[in-house]
Amino acid sequence: MSEKAPVRRILCILLILVSVPALLLFPAIRLSGERAEIFRANVNREVSDALDVTKDALLHDDSFDREAIAAAGVDLREERIAPFFDAVSKELECVTDCELSPADLLRTTLLAQKAMPTVEKLSATPATEGLCVSLGIDPAVSQYLTYGRYASWGLIAYEALLGLIVLCALGSILFSVFKRSKVFDALLLIFECILVLPFVGGTVAGNLFLASIDMQEKLRLLPGWFAIGAIAAVIVVLILKATLPKKAKN
Repeated sequence: MSEKAPVRRILCILLILVSVPALLLFPAIRLSGERAEIFRANVNREVSDALDVTKDALLHDDSFDREAIAAAGVDLREERIAPFFDAVSKELECVTDCELSPADLLRTTLLAQKAMPTVEKLSATPATEGLCVSLGIDPAVSQYLTYGRYASWGLIAYEALLGLIVLCALGSILFSVFKRSKVFDALLLIFECILVLPFVGGTVAGNLFLASIDMQEKLRLLPGWFAIGAIAAVIVVLILKATLPKKAKN
């Protein structure tokens, strides 16, 4: 066995150990520019105000049929509503700071999935229309019934993609120790690219929109360099394993 082979294997393991946390935990897209802080503050204020109004309506507004909604299995008591809105507020802070990481998005998808059974129950009663009017939004039950299933599948697909990335990383580490195979490394690279491409696309589309309204000089979206570095780390792993001597398989 080549004397350099153990060093290369250790380096492969270290690169994988760095790649996945860098991809999942650090922002994949962020807002920058001279008006970025003002934009963040405005978004946070508007979201906080909207949550407060919604929470107050759910707890105290009597313009909709509360009994019908309760009969549908939706609990609007304060001890159920307040903790949920606290959780929503906390998670939205991770999104409205304009630095979105895949982990932030994961927590948001889990929260959305938690709310979906309640929305399903609400869709079963006409009283929901009165509730939507009370909240100052148009009734959206029919739209939810049309697109809710696709949204649910999308959330599950996203969570499955993150799970596959973690599993492939574990497989890559194990194969780096015992074998020369690059199967898990190649799969990890593919799944990481699938995850990063929508963020890159969102960055490009967002900047085109900002340019169309003459705001790109004051606000601009930047890609997360940690995410791009994570992909580069896996490419380096593939190159290193390609240079391992074949007899190192054993």
